[in-house]
Amino acid sequence: MSLNWSVIAFATTALGLAGCSVEPPPDEDRQTIIDDQLKVMDKAKAMEQQVLDAQHKTDEAMDQQSQ
Repeated sequence: MSLNWSVIAFATTALGLAGCSVEPPPDEDRQTIIDDQLKVMDKAKAMEQQVLDAQHKTDEAMDQQSQ
């Protein structure tokens, strides 16, 4: 009976180690369900920066005119 348990233990260990050696795919190849939402957020951040830059230029122009 102990032979069967040692075979099972060995097989389980071997399979566990084999499973650990598999490399996950690179991040750029992996698609997630929120990829589209992340792209929209990135575009919104870029747009926000453009708006802030335009506001800063407008503020500077107004300051120069008031002097």
